[in-house]
Order: sequence, then structure tokens, then C-alpha cells
Amino acid sequence: MKRLCAATLCLTLAACMPSSQYTPRDSARLKLIYLDGRGYYVRDGRQFSATGLFGDGLLDAVSADPDASRIAHAAHTKKHIGAACMLLGLGAMIAATVILGHISSETRDNPDYHVPRGTEYALFGSMIGAPILVLVGSYDLAEAQILANDAVNRYNDDVDEAARASYPPPPKNARPPLPP
Repeated sequence: MKRLCAATLCLTLAACMPSSQYTPRDSARLKLIYLDGRGYYVRDGRQFSATGLFGDGLLDAVSADPDASRIAHAAHTKKHIGAACMLLGLGAMIAATVILGHISSETRDNPDYHVPRGTEYALFGSMIGAPILVLVGSYDLAEAQILANDAVNRYNDDVDEAARASYPPPPKNARPPLPP
């Protein structure tokens, strides 16, 4: 029975991996697709990973455009800062919980136990500081995603601008055709 439940769970999770049903045609524009639950930036038929801990494929995908590359680097930095803040905040929460558990068990077993000096301040600081770090980290991660979208949009706008610049200008006396 346990094997059947495990197999059912594995099949259910495998079936839940979203994938793009439509793959856009190759062009110089940058597009985002999902294959087997992983995101990819696609440009000129090449795929750049958009998922993973920091989604480093964006830096490679927009490297030809200096403005988009600058925005992508800002997004990359925000992802690192956000992840670090969230991990520090979670670590502080876990540490405070462990220390509180230790103090609780010590005072329960030994009524004469005195909490070491400064421990209350450290616990209070971690109880206040840890959630703040987690919030700052989640804000930075959300801002990083917005910057990543901005980098893609900037890259695509610059590609479109270059394509428009390659067309010859219209004749000076050109008028639209008259309706029939």
C-alpha cells in the first residue's frame, strides 16, 4: 500500500509540471517559455535558463545590449541580497526558537537556573529582526523579478528599434493610397 501511495504521489507530481503549449518562432526578440516545469529565455533559437536559485540565464540572454545587461545585473544582485536576507532571517528565527527551548527546559529542570546576561536582549532582537530580514528579503526577490522583466522588455525594445532603423525611410512626398 505504501508503494502504491508513493507511486501515485510521484505520478501526480510529474503530471503537475507545467509546460508551454506554444513555442514562439525564432527571432531576435527574447521570449520566456516553460518546458517540463523549468523556465527558459529563448532568443535566436538558443535557450537560456530562467529558473534555478538565481536564474543566471538572463545575464547571458541580454549580454548583447548594454542597457538591458545593466538592468539584468541589478536584478541578479537583488536576487542575491534577497536570498541572503531571507536565509539570515530564517536562521535567526530557528536560533531563537532553539535558545528559547533550551532556556525553557533548563528552568523547568532546575528552578535555580539563571538566564545568562544579555540573552533576553539577543532573543528580543532576533524575534524583531528576523521577520524584518525575511520581509526585506522577500521584497528584494520580488523587485528582482520586476527588474528581470524590465531587462527583457528593454532588450526587446532595443531589438525593435534596431530593426526599424534598418528599414529605408519613406519617400518625401509619400501619401497613403486613396480609398476606392
